[in-house]
Amino acid sequence: MRLSTVHPNPARLSAVVLLREAKVALACVAVTNEGLTVRVPAAKAQWRAGQLVTLCALQQDDAVLLQEQPCAVESTHCAGDGVWLVKLRFQPRDEAGTPLRIANGSRVRAVIAAGHHFSAGADDGSISQRFSGAQLGAQTLLLGGPQRSGSSPWLPGHPLTLRFEHEGRALQGYARLVRVTEAQWEVALPLVLIELPPRGALHASAEQVQTTLSLVSPLSGQVLRRWVLELSTRGARFACEPHDALPPGLRVEAVLELGGAPLALAAVVETVGRGECRLRFEAMSELDRLTLIEFLACHRIEGAANAEGLASDTLSSLFRSEGVAPPRPPRPAPGLSKAFVLLRDGEPVGHVSGLRIYSRTWLSGHLLVKADVHDAATRAQQLMTLSLEAGEAMADVEYVRALWRMSSRNAAHIQGASSPRLLRSGLVYRTSFEQLRLPLGPLPEPGPLFVREAGPDDERAFLAFVGATEEAVKLLSDDLVPGELHLESLSPRFGAAGLSRGRALTVVEDEHGAPLGWALLQSMSAGLAWAELHSAFRLFVPEPQGPHAAAARRSLCAHAARYFAALGRGEAVCHAAPADLPSLLELGFVSQGAICEFGAHRSALPDFARQLVSVLTRLPQRETKRRVHRSPRGPRPLPRA
Repeated sequence: MRLSTVHPNPARLSAVVLLREAKVALACVAVTNEGLTVRVPAAKAQWRAGQLVTLCALQQDDAVLLQEQPCAVESTHCAGDGVWLVKLRFQPRDEAGTPLRIANGSRVRAVIAAGHHFSAGADDGSISQRFSGAQLGAQTLLLGGPQRSGSSPWLPGHPLTLRFEHEGRALQGYARLVRVTEAQWEVALPLVLIELPPRGALHASAEQVQTTLSLVSPLSGQVLRRWVLELSTRGARFACEPHDALPPGLRVEAVLELGGAPLALAAVVETVGRGECRLRFEAMSELDRLTLIEFLACHRIEGAANAEGLASDTLSSLFRSEGVAPPRPPRPAPGLSKAFVLLRDGEPVGHVSGLRIYSRTWLSGHLLVKADVHDAATRAQQLMTLSLEAGEAMADVEYVRALWRMSSRNAAHIQGASSPRLLRSGLVYRTSFEQLRLPLGPLPEPGPLFVREAGPDDERAFLAFVGATEEAVKLLSDDLVPGELHLESLSPRFGAAGLSRGRALTVVEDEHGAPLGWALLQSMSAGLAWAELHSAFRLFVPEPQGPHAAAARRSLCAHAARYFAALGRGEAVCHAAPADLPSLLELGFVSQGAICEFGAHRSALPDFARQLVSVLTRLPQRETKRRVHRSPRGPRPLPRA
């Protein structure tokens, strides 16, 4: 018994079938969701029931609707006039979750030729380069339009990791650099391609979001409009009927209704059956992905909404009612920032924002929930997780981060969520620093030692020092790698949005010209980040207790104060290590308390979210027990005689 309707005589359909290592072009007679029937001339009728073949392509004119589908011959029938009708039944594709591995040379070439979103870099992600396009050559791949121009740390012959997307899958291969220029890289073709683990995906069920999906089946010409049962940044699931011509692997153009605004996306049918069809979105543009992320995020929790649609004075009143300085009103900057509010009866009771602080790092900040909200702890957890997940769903975000004051009421609870069980080497880190501020009224006198801008040799020495003293995941998420020290990838993106983001390195020398340490100074448009923590500087002194250490710190700090004064800042902020405190306090810096920083690779985010839920869920129980324990006791009963 067939699960779907047979659609006879599909217009202009032809099939290319691989049989015994030879490709045969055949006319298509009928199509179902389980297979198709092709017309085979008697001279080519070398088919038998149960035989395995591959449907290389199902075409409509020049458009490829379905490709690389394994099939089995179900039956053969002589239709007369020297023609046989052969029914092919689609075979299941690779099991979900099984990584794809391609080792066949011609298949590797075909997949790379159809790929997009190419990038190349070191295996540990320390150096990366993205490209605007790719062209397949005889034995090499030409990658054009590098994201960053200028001097490259790569030389011909260096091994590299090639990454790209194909049909919604992220693939990776190891190759070697042949030639590099300002406008193009030439890379040897990899021998093997391996599928990377899928990215996390924001998703919402039909109970959370009510939207429809429309598409036209290219096989039957049917116009389908269905309610979406589940929607995510990867794809959609919707109810289908037996007469819908949607075989697995079919390429379609889908239109989602997102709050009255249609979003057109290219998609591939992943599965069909039991009254449901699942689509996988592919080749999504950054703008389309951000639109879908925003729509899903606003439906993840009840009352969540886009903060950009809220009047700035309304948002400011929320923060002032809680005695907190309001952040800068959100400016539309796709891919750089995103803010959400929590509404109750149309009034904001919660807020969270996310900001791209480095090229691949997303920071969740400005988290606030009104104290009189009865489920404030739960709502705070939901908003923080929402902001982190919205950033992680972006195609080029690899790391997420959160900051909190150690003196904060809930700091211990959040810190409990990032407990040592979660601190996996190479994926997660937790650190702390002292925040100190110096008002820039009268500038401090220059220090006793000479401070200058770092040169290429100084930069290499600095990166070698931090590479040996700090965790790799923090270095990568901080862009402390060659080619990104001055935020070469991020600064142009901020500039295009009318914002600024920069970083500089200075070096201090002794009387003989020998380097004693460095100061890393970074700046950002005012009001974007919580407590202006990313318009600040850090000190790096290799010999913290050396004879010149104190003089080196004073000299670097005095130079940093002039640097921020030249930028129009009213104060200089330092992220100080314990050894830095005496020198900074002598210069007039005032401590604002300790701040904890938690960062993780995107793959560790689900574990952190689950642990945060577990920790904050127990807060109401603890508060109830504490109130019962502290409640005044009544008079004790008199002892019995």
